[in-house]
Order: sequence, then structure tokens, then C-alpha cells
Amino acid sequence: MMPEVLTPGGWRTITGAEVFVGGEWRDIAMTEAYVGGVWKEIASFVSPLSVSISPSPVAGRAGNLDSTPLYVTSALASAMVVGGEAPFSYTWSIIFGSMGIFSPNDAATKFGSVVDPFEAVTATARVVVTDASGTTATATVNVTLRNTPTV
Repeated sequence: MMPEVLTPGGWRTITGAEVFVGGEWRDIAMTEAYVGGVWKEIASFVSPLSVSISPSPVAGRAGNLDSTPLYVTSALASAMVVGGEAPFSYTWSIIFGSMGIFSPNDAATKFGSVVDPFEAVTATARVVVTDASGTTATATVNVTLRNTPTV
């Protein structure tokens, strides 16, 4: 439930609130009232949902002595969520290139592919995060996997 306030232009929904505490402004996440001997939520404020991926870009490297194709795995890529309402669901996909995704429905995943000697495989990965209210946020990251044999 979002509170409303009457303004000269009509009723307006209050989408956020702050309080000055300890010399700084802080967001109020929820307000409660003591009604009938019980605390009840009367309003809640949710920051807008956003997501980024760390690290960016994502890389992986492997190599061996005999210069053969290798399955190369990337570093762990993590979806960093800000705002929104928990719980969150995650959907990772490859939107450019071809690469495997280890954990397509987790907050963090790795990518992998067979890479020929002295070559690199590149792709663009996307994560879509959905919060409890159905709001979505999207981020993309470039992934590069290299096979660098030791000569």
C-alpha cells in the first residue's frame, strides 16, 4: 500500500520518504502504526530495481603443453542487485556468440566453451532479474575465453 497526500492538483502517491538521522538523510523503507495493541505496516517504499554484473568484462584462460583444444571456464560472474523487493529470480542467457552457462538461474554463474589453441571465443551474456512484484532489470557483459598454450 502506498500512501497518498492531497495537493492543490489533487491526490498524489508518495513514492519515497527520508528522515534526517545522525547528520545524514536516510531512506525510510516502511512505516508502521500501533493499532489495537499490534504494530501494522501502513506503507512501504521500495527503491527502483537495478542490476549490474561483476566483474565486467568476464574472462577465462587455460592452456597446456600439447596445444590441443581445451574446455575453458570463465571467472564467476555475479548479478549485483540494488533496490526492488526480495526474493529475486535470475535468468542468464547468451545474446551474442555461443557459450555454455553453468548456472542459468542463480545469482552468479560461470561460462564455458571449447577453445582452439592460440584462439579466443567471445560472447555477450545477459542477466534478467525479476523481483517479488514482477519488476525486471537487465544487464549485459562481454565474456572472453582464451586457450594460451605454454610453448
